[in-house]
Amino acid sequence: MTDEAKVEPKSEPNVVNQPTDVDKWPQEYIAFVRAATTIHLKHLKDESTAYVAAVTDFRALETEYLKHFEDNSENAFQVRRIIAEYLITTAWFKDEPFETCWQCWNDLVQLGFYHIVREGLETGQFAAFCIEFGQIDIGLSLVDPFLAKVERLRAEPNVPVQAAKYYDQEIASFRDLRARLEAARESAP
Repeated sequence: MTDEAKVEPKSEPNVVNQPTDVDKWPQEYIAFVRAATTIHLKHLKDESTAYVAAVTDFRALETEYLKHFEDNSENAFQVRRIIAEYLITTAWFKDEPFETCWQCWNDLVQLGFYHIVREGLETGQFAAFCIEFGQIDIGLSLVDPFLAKVERLRAEPNVPVQAAKYYDQEIASFRDLRARLEAARESAP
């Protein structure tokens, strides 16, 4: 993978305790999340299905629900994000090549993350995938900027208690992940 293929993650908001407006989600959006989860579980449980079948199912669901949200760009955007998140996980569970997983990651990053907590979850998970795939440099290229971001946010004056706890947890977790990536680099042939 080349550096020019790397896409920098976007995340908003950075405030941990800011609400995500779940109470404003329409029933169609909740139905979409349930349907996406059902598809995801179906393809994870059935090892005989190919990744392309999962992609087909997810894209059909995405198309269907984007029509529901033509007048709500925020929910439409969230539909795209959720599909992208599921495609990464499904590609990994279906033992797709790293290039497929990397493309899924870049697709998600281009969409951005709706909350720093989600950015941390997805970044940590994908960096862990990188260990499995032997893509240590890519894993580090994901961990280092997120770790720096969280350390910077934690150092800001007047950080709310809840946010400080989250930042401290992520700092510890990402330092550990970074150490695992470095150990994998050292043990590589």
